[in-house]
Amino acid sequence: MAGKKKTRKASRKDGRALRRLRLLWRPCLLCLLVLGAVGAACLGARRGWAALARRPEFALSPTRLSLGECPPCVRADPMAEELREQLTVALQNASIFQGDLCHRVQQELRARPWVLHVRSVSRRLPHRLHVEVVFRRPAGLVGLEGRQYMVDRDGCWLPDRLYRPPPAWAGAGLPVIVNGKLSGHPREGRSWNGAALAVGARLTAFLLEAGILNELPIREIDVTQVGAGGLEPDIVLR
Repeated sequence: MAGKKKTRKASRKDGRALRRLRLLWRPCLLCLLVLGAVGAACLGARRGWAALARRPEFALSPTRLSLGECPPCVRADPMAEELREQLTVALQNASIFQGDLCHRVQQELRARPWVLHVRSVSRRLPHRLHVEVVFRRPAGLVGLEGRQYMVDRDGCWLPDRLYRPPPAWAGAGLPVIVNGKLSGHPREGRSWNGAALAVGARLTAFLLEAGILNELPIREIDVTQVGAGGLEPDIVLR
């Protein structure tokens, strides 16, 4: 008798477990169906987005890069063309929808010798990029072998094909920076003569901004002894 009771109790437990399973299988199946539908929708959306991004009307090229407002000392068209050439690799086979596009363009622009800071890179549908850039600006003139070269406050050479003299230089009687130790002509993208020319350029900018050039007829700023550590003065004004 005891064995039969145990058998009946076990049977009842099995029945309850079976009923629970019957109650649970429908919600589980529904969940699986919903998850499958969501996954299929996401996969379809990703494929659709990828196909959209590959469409030719959203393809980028360097010619579709536009610059924000440039200062008067920057020749806007030649500078834009220069930057477009440097972005040829970064924009090759690129789409306006690529996630890292603005970051890659920003990094490429920062590496250009004429760029101090990239304020923004923005997308303009359907296939354009617009950049706002802070460029180097002329601060002084370096004289060498009968020629004059514009340099910025860091002594970096700014070529005439990309820059013009700032309006503030007109009629100011700007002095020429000279350095008796200067050899060779400047090369694009490289520092020229270390700190000496930078000292001369910053002094030129100060004299101009303070209006001193209107009072004193300074023709030359000689920085030959800058950093030499000798008894002669570092800077000689003539």
